[in-house]
Amino acid sequence: MKNVRYLINQNSFDEILLQLFEYICTIHGFISSTIDPLIQQIQKSNEYIQSISSSEILLHLNSLNNAYDICSSAKRLINQNKNKFGHIQIFSTITNSLFHFYDNLKVLKL
Repeated sequence: MKNVRYLINQNSFDEILLQLFEYICTIHGFISSTIDPLIQQIQKSNEYIQSISSSEILLHLNSLNNAYDICSSAKRLINQNKNKFGHIQIFSTITNSLFHFYDNLKVLKL
């Protein structure tokens, strides 16, 4: 998020970059509300895994699927605007990170 903010500031608050920042913030929210609590609970107890209810599993899967869908939108936005920003090093860094994250989410997509 820090890199995208920097890129926005350097490019006069371009609307495309603002949309990309919104996508990344939303993805971060979904992942933070899903992955981080699960990791904490799993570290506390292996019994937690057995006690997860089906509604809780569905909630986490929906969050991951939503993050995946937003990643897909961000990927399309990036691909449509490579010509405009592709020459900027930090854009390439952001793009590579997002695409790597997207590939990892794709494995989890149900």
